[in-house]
Amino acid sequence: MEITFLEPYMFSRIYYYMVMVFVILTVYQCHTQQILRPDVEALNGSFGVFLTVFFILLMGLRPVDWRFGDTINYSKGFFALQERGYVFEPFFGREWAYTNLSNFCASYADIHVLFLINAVIYVGGLWLAIRIIFGQHYYVPFLVFLSMFTFWTYGVNGIRNGLGASVFILALANINRPGLAMLLAFCSTGFHKSMWLVVGAAVIAWYIKNSYLYIVGWFLSIILSLTMGMTLQNMISGLGIMQDDERFNGYLTGTNQVGEIVQTTMEFRWDFVLFSALGIAFGWYFIIKRKFKDEFYIWVFNIYCLANAFWIIVIRATYSNRIAQISWFILPLVMSYPTSKKRFWTDHEKYMGYAIIIMYSFNFYYNIIRFQS
Repeated sequence: MEITFLEPYMFSRIYYYMVMVFVILTVYQCHTQQILRPDVEALNGSFGVFLTVFFILLMGLRPVDWRFGDTINYSKGFFALQERGYVFEPFFGREWAYTNLSNFCASYADIHVLFLINAVIYVGGLWLAIRIIFGQHYYVPFLVFLSMFTFWTYGVNGIRNGLGASVFILALANINRPGLAMLLAFCSTGFHKSMWLVVGAAVIAWYIKNSYLYIVGWFLSIILSLTMGMTLQNMISGLGIMQDDERFNGYLTGTNQVGEIVQTTMEFRWDFVLFSALGIAFGWYFIIKRKFKDEFYIWVFNIYCLANAFWIIVIRATYSNRIAQISWFILPLVMSYPTSKKRFWTDHEKYMGYAIIIMYSFNFYYNIIRFQS
């Protein structure tokens, strides 16, 4: 059960250009100030459902091919289980949620069933979370998530990280149901252990609510990273916070580059910091300058600041985008929440369009412009 009539390289192209088409349409609706009309919102809600189903199928029915990055590595482990006649047994160790799901499919289904379930959780779970948070106004925030330049990548390459992220967003969406929210947050760590970092940030942000402190801390993280970068990374590795995770420690020290398909340099990524600064700028503007006193938004913004500051401190780690993704998946929520909940300007809709353009510009540069060059 896979899509065979498309060449593997076409899958990502279809995704990127479809998102571009809907971004252009939505920015036009914003510019003409139609975006918040009930009939247009109803139409866009249908678009959101269509995009969700379409991208679930596009991601879930992809072939096993090197163009999808770690899809190859996930598949190797899956096929190895099938070849030795593995019979499913519950697993209770690290990343138990993904391991049990993968092992179950290896025993009773095929790799494409696993891919499809992954896509349902990743895209469908995110759609459900955004629908819960924003109600009938969900389409623009959902499109902002789809516009993330890393969204496709974490659906087909960093799969466990992407699954954990979507489940965590679903946990945030259910914060009014504390028991369910905690269960979902725990499940997110079962897909990828890096989610423990953002779960910890959520706990801290729940009790310490002063956003000004988090903004100051974020800027301090840049200074610390510039002046003490590798020293701090080696210290974090030496603390043994994840002493049983050799790969994570290898990212920090650079010892895991040899033998990896993608070689990287350990450097301060100003382009990634600029991208991350979008969330800080938006949070500062709405919370500090415009006095937007929404407890949920303040909590989410503070989580973002804390998680992103950790990444900046270890920014020289190899494949640091994988660590950055721990906070980046919250960024669309930080950027889209205030304007979807409250009217701030007389030409409010146009500013919504500007925010979409800002977020999408990174996607356009990294996945379309650079692809063509």
